Amino acid sequence: MYRFAICAIFVTLCLTSFPILAEDTAGIHVCVGVLANAGGRSGTVAQDTLIKSLNKQKKPPLTPVPLGSSLPDEALAEAKQKTCEYVVTTNLVEDHTESGYGPGLSGVSIPHFFVTTSYKLNKVSDGAEVSTGSLKAQDAGSSQNAVGFTMTKIAAKVDGAINGAK
Repeated sequence: MYRFAICAIFVTLCLTSFPILAEDTAGIHVCVGVLANAGGRSGTVAQDTLIKSLNKQKKPPLTPVPLGSSLPDEALAEAKQKTCEYVVTTNLVEDHTESGYGPGLSGVSIPHFFVTTSYKLNKVSDGAEVSTGSLKAQDAGSSQNAVGFTMTKIAAKVDGAINGAK
């Protein structure tokens, strides 16, 4: 009987501590809008890349929440409904391809994809702008890869801005 009581107390303590641990590791909720002006490519692929990059940020831990909107005002309203602390929206502002010749490849034209993606990070509680900027990337594979590179850079900027706001 004594062992049963000790086991029951131990199990109860373990089970009641799980919600507390989950809250501590949940991190700051950052809503992520769909890439605006994606121009023939999926804006949700870019959103997924940004979410994966934000998940890698450790201090403070961030909890990205996907949104269905790409427009800043709609994303802010949706972020309020999802009880996020911050909302980040992105916009593809430049996308072009240039052909060039690689070293040692006589007569073979290689396309280079150039993109510029702007972002805006707002605090959901009052809509105040926390951080904004534009980031550029290029890739020889595809413009989607170049957009992915900018999303990774944006995640680092968002993390830095949230750390600076605390």
